Amino acid sequence: AGSPGAGLTGSARRPDPRRLAAPLPVTDRLRGELRARRAPGDPAFTATDLELLRALAALAGTALTQQERLDEAHRLARTDPLTGLANRRFADDRLSEALVGHHREGTVVHLAVFDLNGLKQVNDTLGHATGDRLLRAFADLLSESARRLPGALAARLGGDEFCLLTVGAGGDELLDAARHICRRAAAPGFAGISAPAASDATTRSLPADADGPGEGCPAVRGPGRHAGGTGGAACGLAGTDEAIGPPLTARRLLRLADAAQYRAKTDGLLEPVVAGRGAIGRQVVLLADAAGPRTPDRRALRGAAGSRTAVPRRTP
Repeated sequence: AGSPGAGLTGSARRPDPRRLAAPLPVTDRLRGELRARRAPGDPAFTATDLELLRALAALAGTALTQQERLDEAHRLARTDPLTGLANRRFADDRLSEALVGHHREGTVVHLAVFDLNGLKQVNDTLGHATGDRLLRAFADLLSESARRLPGALAARLGGDEFCLLTVGAGGDELLDAARHICRRAAAPGFAGISAPAASDATTRSLPADADGPGEGCPAVRGPGRHAGGTGGAACGLAGTDEAIGPPLTARRLLRLADAAQYRAKTDGLLEPVVAGRGAIGRQVVLLADAAGPRTPDRRALRGAAGSRTAVPRRTP
């Protein structure tokens, strides 16, 4: 009859003695009703029946409340609180699952790792609130691209590092998306930040085979120097259909993508580097493998002994 209390239902003027309803509270709001009905000819409900229905409604409400709390705990355990993207743990789990599918069914898996340049400078000069805005803006950019790619997951690995994982999509699809992300992030005024670019940046060009077959990198700047107010993002890609060599594990695919990202960052490239493609891509594979299969932390890759000799720095 529209009443939030428990009791007989029916019309407001003629309650039906064979129909009962009790409100179903979940946390601090009313979620619905628990109803009971008897067939015509059965005895009418009594006050005892109503108390039983109320008790059942309270138990159901408690169960739903606990389920909502459990769902929220699961969500928080796999979500980065600042950006709303998947966190490192969830990304690692999804990557491992994707590689299992690759070995079992041949599903193509690609991973792009991004390093957001200039975050520390933004935090130091404009404040951490502005730095957080930059992180959220980049996360939105990743999410926008992930929605356009089949089987894609956008995640924040921690700090200024992000990734985009695709399952079933072609490598060129992710490469195009990564280029779009890098260009958007390097555009002046990205995230509403208009800090000037470094004045000591130097421009260099790389050979046509540096990025891939038949495609050269655009003009680039010195290490860590990108056009735009925020410094843009360095990006490295690795995929199961690239010439990266066996054996392939989730850890190795991540190490390859990270090595490619590190090469893009140290050379100041505005274009993604793909592990296994072109001269740089082949050198990236050597760099990743030189880190060893037991590297406990991705940061150890960047301090790997011999990395500067295995991948010599290009000169102008």
